[in-house]
Amino acid sequence: MKFELLLEKIYEFEAKSGLPPFSFWPPQISFSRSIWKSAKNMKRKTSKKGWEYSANIVDVHGDLIFTDMQSGNTKNVKSNQRFKLKYKQLNDDLLEKQIYLNDKIFQKKKMKISRFDKEKPPYIKPVLNIHTHPEQEISNGSKVYSFFSPTDLNTFLYSNSVMFGLITEIFWLVGKTDKTISRIGPNGIKTLERINQSVHKDKSYLESVIIDEMKDWGLVFYKGRLNSTLKRVL
Repeated sequence: MKFELLLEKIYEFEAKSGLPPFSFWPPQISFSRSIWKSAKNMKRKTSKKGWEYSANIVDVHGDLIFTDMQSGNTKNVKSNQRFKLKYKQLNDDLLEKQIYLNDKIFQKKKMKISRFDKEKPPYIKPVLNIHTHPEQEISNGSKVYSFFSPTDLNTFLYSNSVMFGLITEIFWLVGKTDKTISRIGPNGIKTLERINQSVHKDKSYLESVIIDEMKDWGLVFYKGRLNSTLKRVL
């Protein structure tokens, strides 16, 4: 399913009854070329600097925008972007849609006044936060990419976002359901720490842990190579 279509369906579901059920989520999700281009740029920056980076996909009154990257350090990154939307009338026929990011104009777009949706008041809706993890060296000298940390997932669970993304050597996507837990507890923290402190020669190991040990978290997980279709793991 295309990401944009998935968003429409999520919005429809939220308007009726809140978060969607486990069965709502499709077996595959595909991003547009523009999203993949920005995601690959985040990956390149991370590989070059060895830092974590963060960016947001935001729905600004019907337009999906991929924001500028924010840099962190080798261990974490904070996302604190502020958004604002203004419409400026240029003449009797045209409006200018002005999207502000951290009080500076990020994007301008001219549109006909007749296309302005009066039925839907202007809105700004964060859709997907994406951050990166650089390759790191663990205790035995091996270099690995870490999975979601307890802080990553708890921050997501506390947020209003329905989806959350992570770029390592691949792309991970997590989605909420109507059964999503409120926080990662002690056992879940131990599971994530165990994953992130070891090397897994068997690439199916992580998928097995997600299916066996995270099935009661009420989350759905997807994975895929950058620039490819994401396939559902759980």
